[in-house]
Amino acid sequence: MEGNFIARDTPSGFDEFLDAETVTYLHQVRAQLRELHQEREKLETILKQQQEAQKRVRNKYHSYVQSESNDLVQQLDANSESTKLLVRNVLAEMHGRYNEVARDIQASRVLELLIASSEESELVSLLDSLLLSGKVARFSSLAEHRCASHVLECVIKRAVKFESTAKCIERVCKLMTSEDLIQLMIDDRGSHVARALFSQLSGSPDHSEVVERQELEGCLITKTVNVSGLKSLPKLEAFDVYPSLLDSLLYLSRILAEQIDESGIQNFVETPAISAALQGLLRALRARSESQNGSEFKTILIRLCKAVLTKDIETTLSVCRHMPGSRLIECTVLSIPDEEVLIKLLKKVFRGKLWELAGDSSANYVVQRVLSVVPAGSSLLVQFLDELEPQFHWLLENQRAGVVLACVQAALLSTPAASKSKSSSLQLQKRITAALASALNATGTSHKRCLIHLLLFPSHNRLLRWQDYVKTLDFDGSPSKSNGHSSGPRVWALGSLIAQALLSAGVGDASRCAFDSVAAFSRDEVLCLSQDAAGSRVLEAFFNGKGDGVKEKRAVAEYFVPYVALLSMDKNASRVLESCFRCDAVEIEFREKIVERLLQQRDEIAETPSGRFVLRTCRAEEYRTRKDRWRMTENARDTKREVLNDLLQDEKRID
Repeated sequence: MEGNFIARDTPSGFDEFLDAETVTYLHQVRAQLRELHQEREKLETILKQQQEAQKRVRNKYHSYVQSESNDLVQQLDANSESTKLLVRNVLAEMHGRYNEVARDIQASRVLELLIASSEESELVSLLDSLLLSGKVARFSSLAEHRCASHVLECVIKRAVKFESTAKCIERVCKLMTSEDLIQLMIDDRGSHVARALFSQLSGSPDHSEVVERQELEGCLITKTVNVSGLKSLPKLEAFDVYPSLLDSLLYLSRILAEQIDESGIQNFVETPAISAALQGLLRALRARSESQNGSEFKTILIRLCKAVLTKDIETTLSVCRHMPGSRLIECTVLSIPDEEVLIKLLKKVFRGKLWELAGDSSANYVVQRVLSVVPAGSSLLVQFLDELEPQFHWLLENQRAGVVLACVQAALLSTPAASKSKSSSLQLQKRITAALASALNATGTSHKRCLIHLLLFPSHNRLLRWQDYVKTLDFDGSPSKSNGHSSGPRVWALGSLIAQALLSAGVGDASRCAFDSVAAFSRDEVLCLSQDAAGSRVLEAFFNGKGDGVKEKRAVAEYFVPYVALLSMDKNASRVLESCFRCDAVEIEFREKIVERLLQQRDEIAETPSGRFVLRTCRAEEYRTRKDRWRMTENARDTKREVLNDLLQDEKRID
């Protein structure tokens, strides 16, 4: 402030009080200050340039370290003596500083590589220094660190391979209280460590991803993203592990079950992290319960599931209404290992409540999951469907078609063993089909033939617009015209899934109605559907269906013959053409016509990926060079199919 004041010109009005020498002096001071200010700016610029240079050097160094780390992991051979010596020496140099190294962004990665190739003796020393010396507090601190958490996961995965290090992991686990474990599970990074710990203790594959929520044309559905999803949870395998690890898993499960029994599940659904960690524990217990000598794990799993679902039913229904809670309830429902216990718990918690849950953006996933696990032919399934069936129209109109799809799949895709159950199952299928037709306003004999139409285009106006659009298409083989369908009304994807379920029913009124509806499509409509991503799946289900629609399948198949070459080059229609060729209903003469049409434009078709698959499926090259052998193979295949169908028919008559 003072420098700025002096640097200003002498204020007017004060000149008369200052002599010329003083005024000159003040101007000299101001000039010097300006020079100092310019020098300061230059120094700041130089300093900034130096900092940027240092940053570039540091980044270059980090890149070098990362590159060397990658080279190290490629060169390390766990069985070679040189690698063992290198790992032993480096870990020895790090001894006493593991805690510091694990927290460094670059050094932690190198430590992970060394741990993955370490021997039992080095690993014991590392665990003692890294974890046991600091007890639970050290473990929790490392688990919550952005770098050290990855080191911990690597340590756990390596430690379970040796008996002595497995006992070290057991000692760490036995030191934990329920509060310590919950605090670990709540943290975002600690949750991943907890999931890795549960997975390795149980000897089951480590899959942290559960399900993926997707919005499909305004409707929310649950999609299993891979084999680790909730849908495949009962199929998880558990490999042999040391008894100390199983004891640790049982201990951690018990203290969590006691905590939930005492305080409920509210604390376990506050964040996605703790919800995912508890799901990891449920998956681990389910995997162990299916293994030999898994009765103890089955008991603790049932206890944990009961605590989650029935400790406070109102709280359970409440937590279904937000994402972490709904995922946890889904996983719990799928983890129940006993059918009798499953029916009892579902009946106690969800009977009479599915309808109000079905309308919620998160809880509707729980409804879908519950319907998928209810045993086929059980009275509980009938009760659940009785509750939801009258609301099909509301569910379809309010973006909850995923629930309708789950109802249809539960009713149509179940095949009970007892003849009495079969009769009731057919009645249930008939009811669901009628409820679906009513919700779509497809009532009456003529309208029922439009059931699939209205599923794919869920309003009469949309269906009419699509039919008018199809009339403008000309399937004469012109690529520009045949591909123009993409600009018309699109097939409703969820409606396509429901239609596929109806066509896959195989028997009953649902299957008959679905086959009649597909057969009611005109030639141009079938050709247009075959080139749509969702519509083609319906036609595939139509040809692959096990119903008695032989006449309908042959009639629809004839639509494809003049356009075989064109359809074989389309990525969607080519799949339909393959299903049509493999269909039991079509005769060998029809298949010959398809192959002959393909051979007429073989070179052009072979240039497209889809066309090459069709040529391979139809064995066009074999037909061209060895027609007799091709016919012999096809006849043998037809004979096998007829024998199999006869056996199935005999089994039905016996039932």
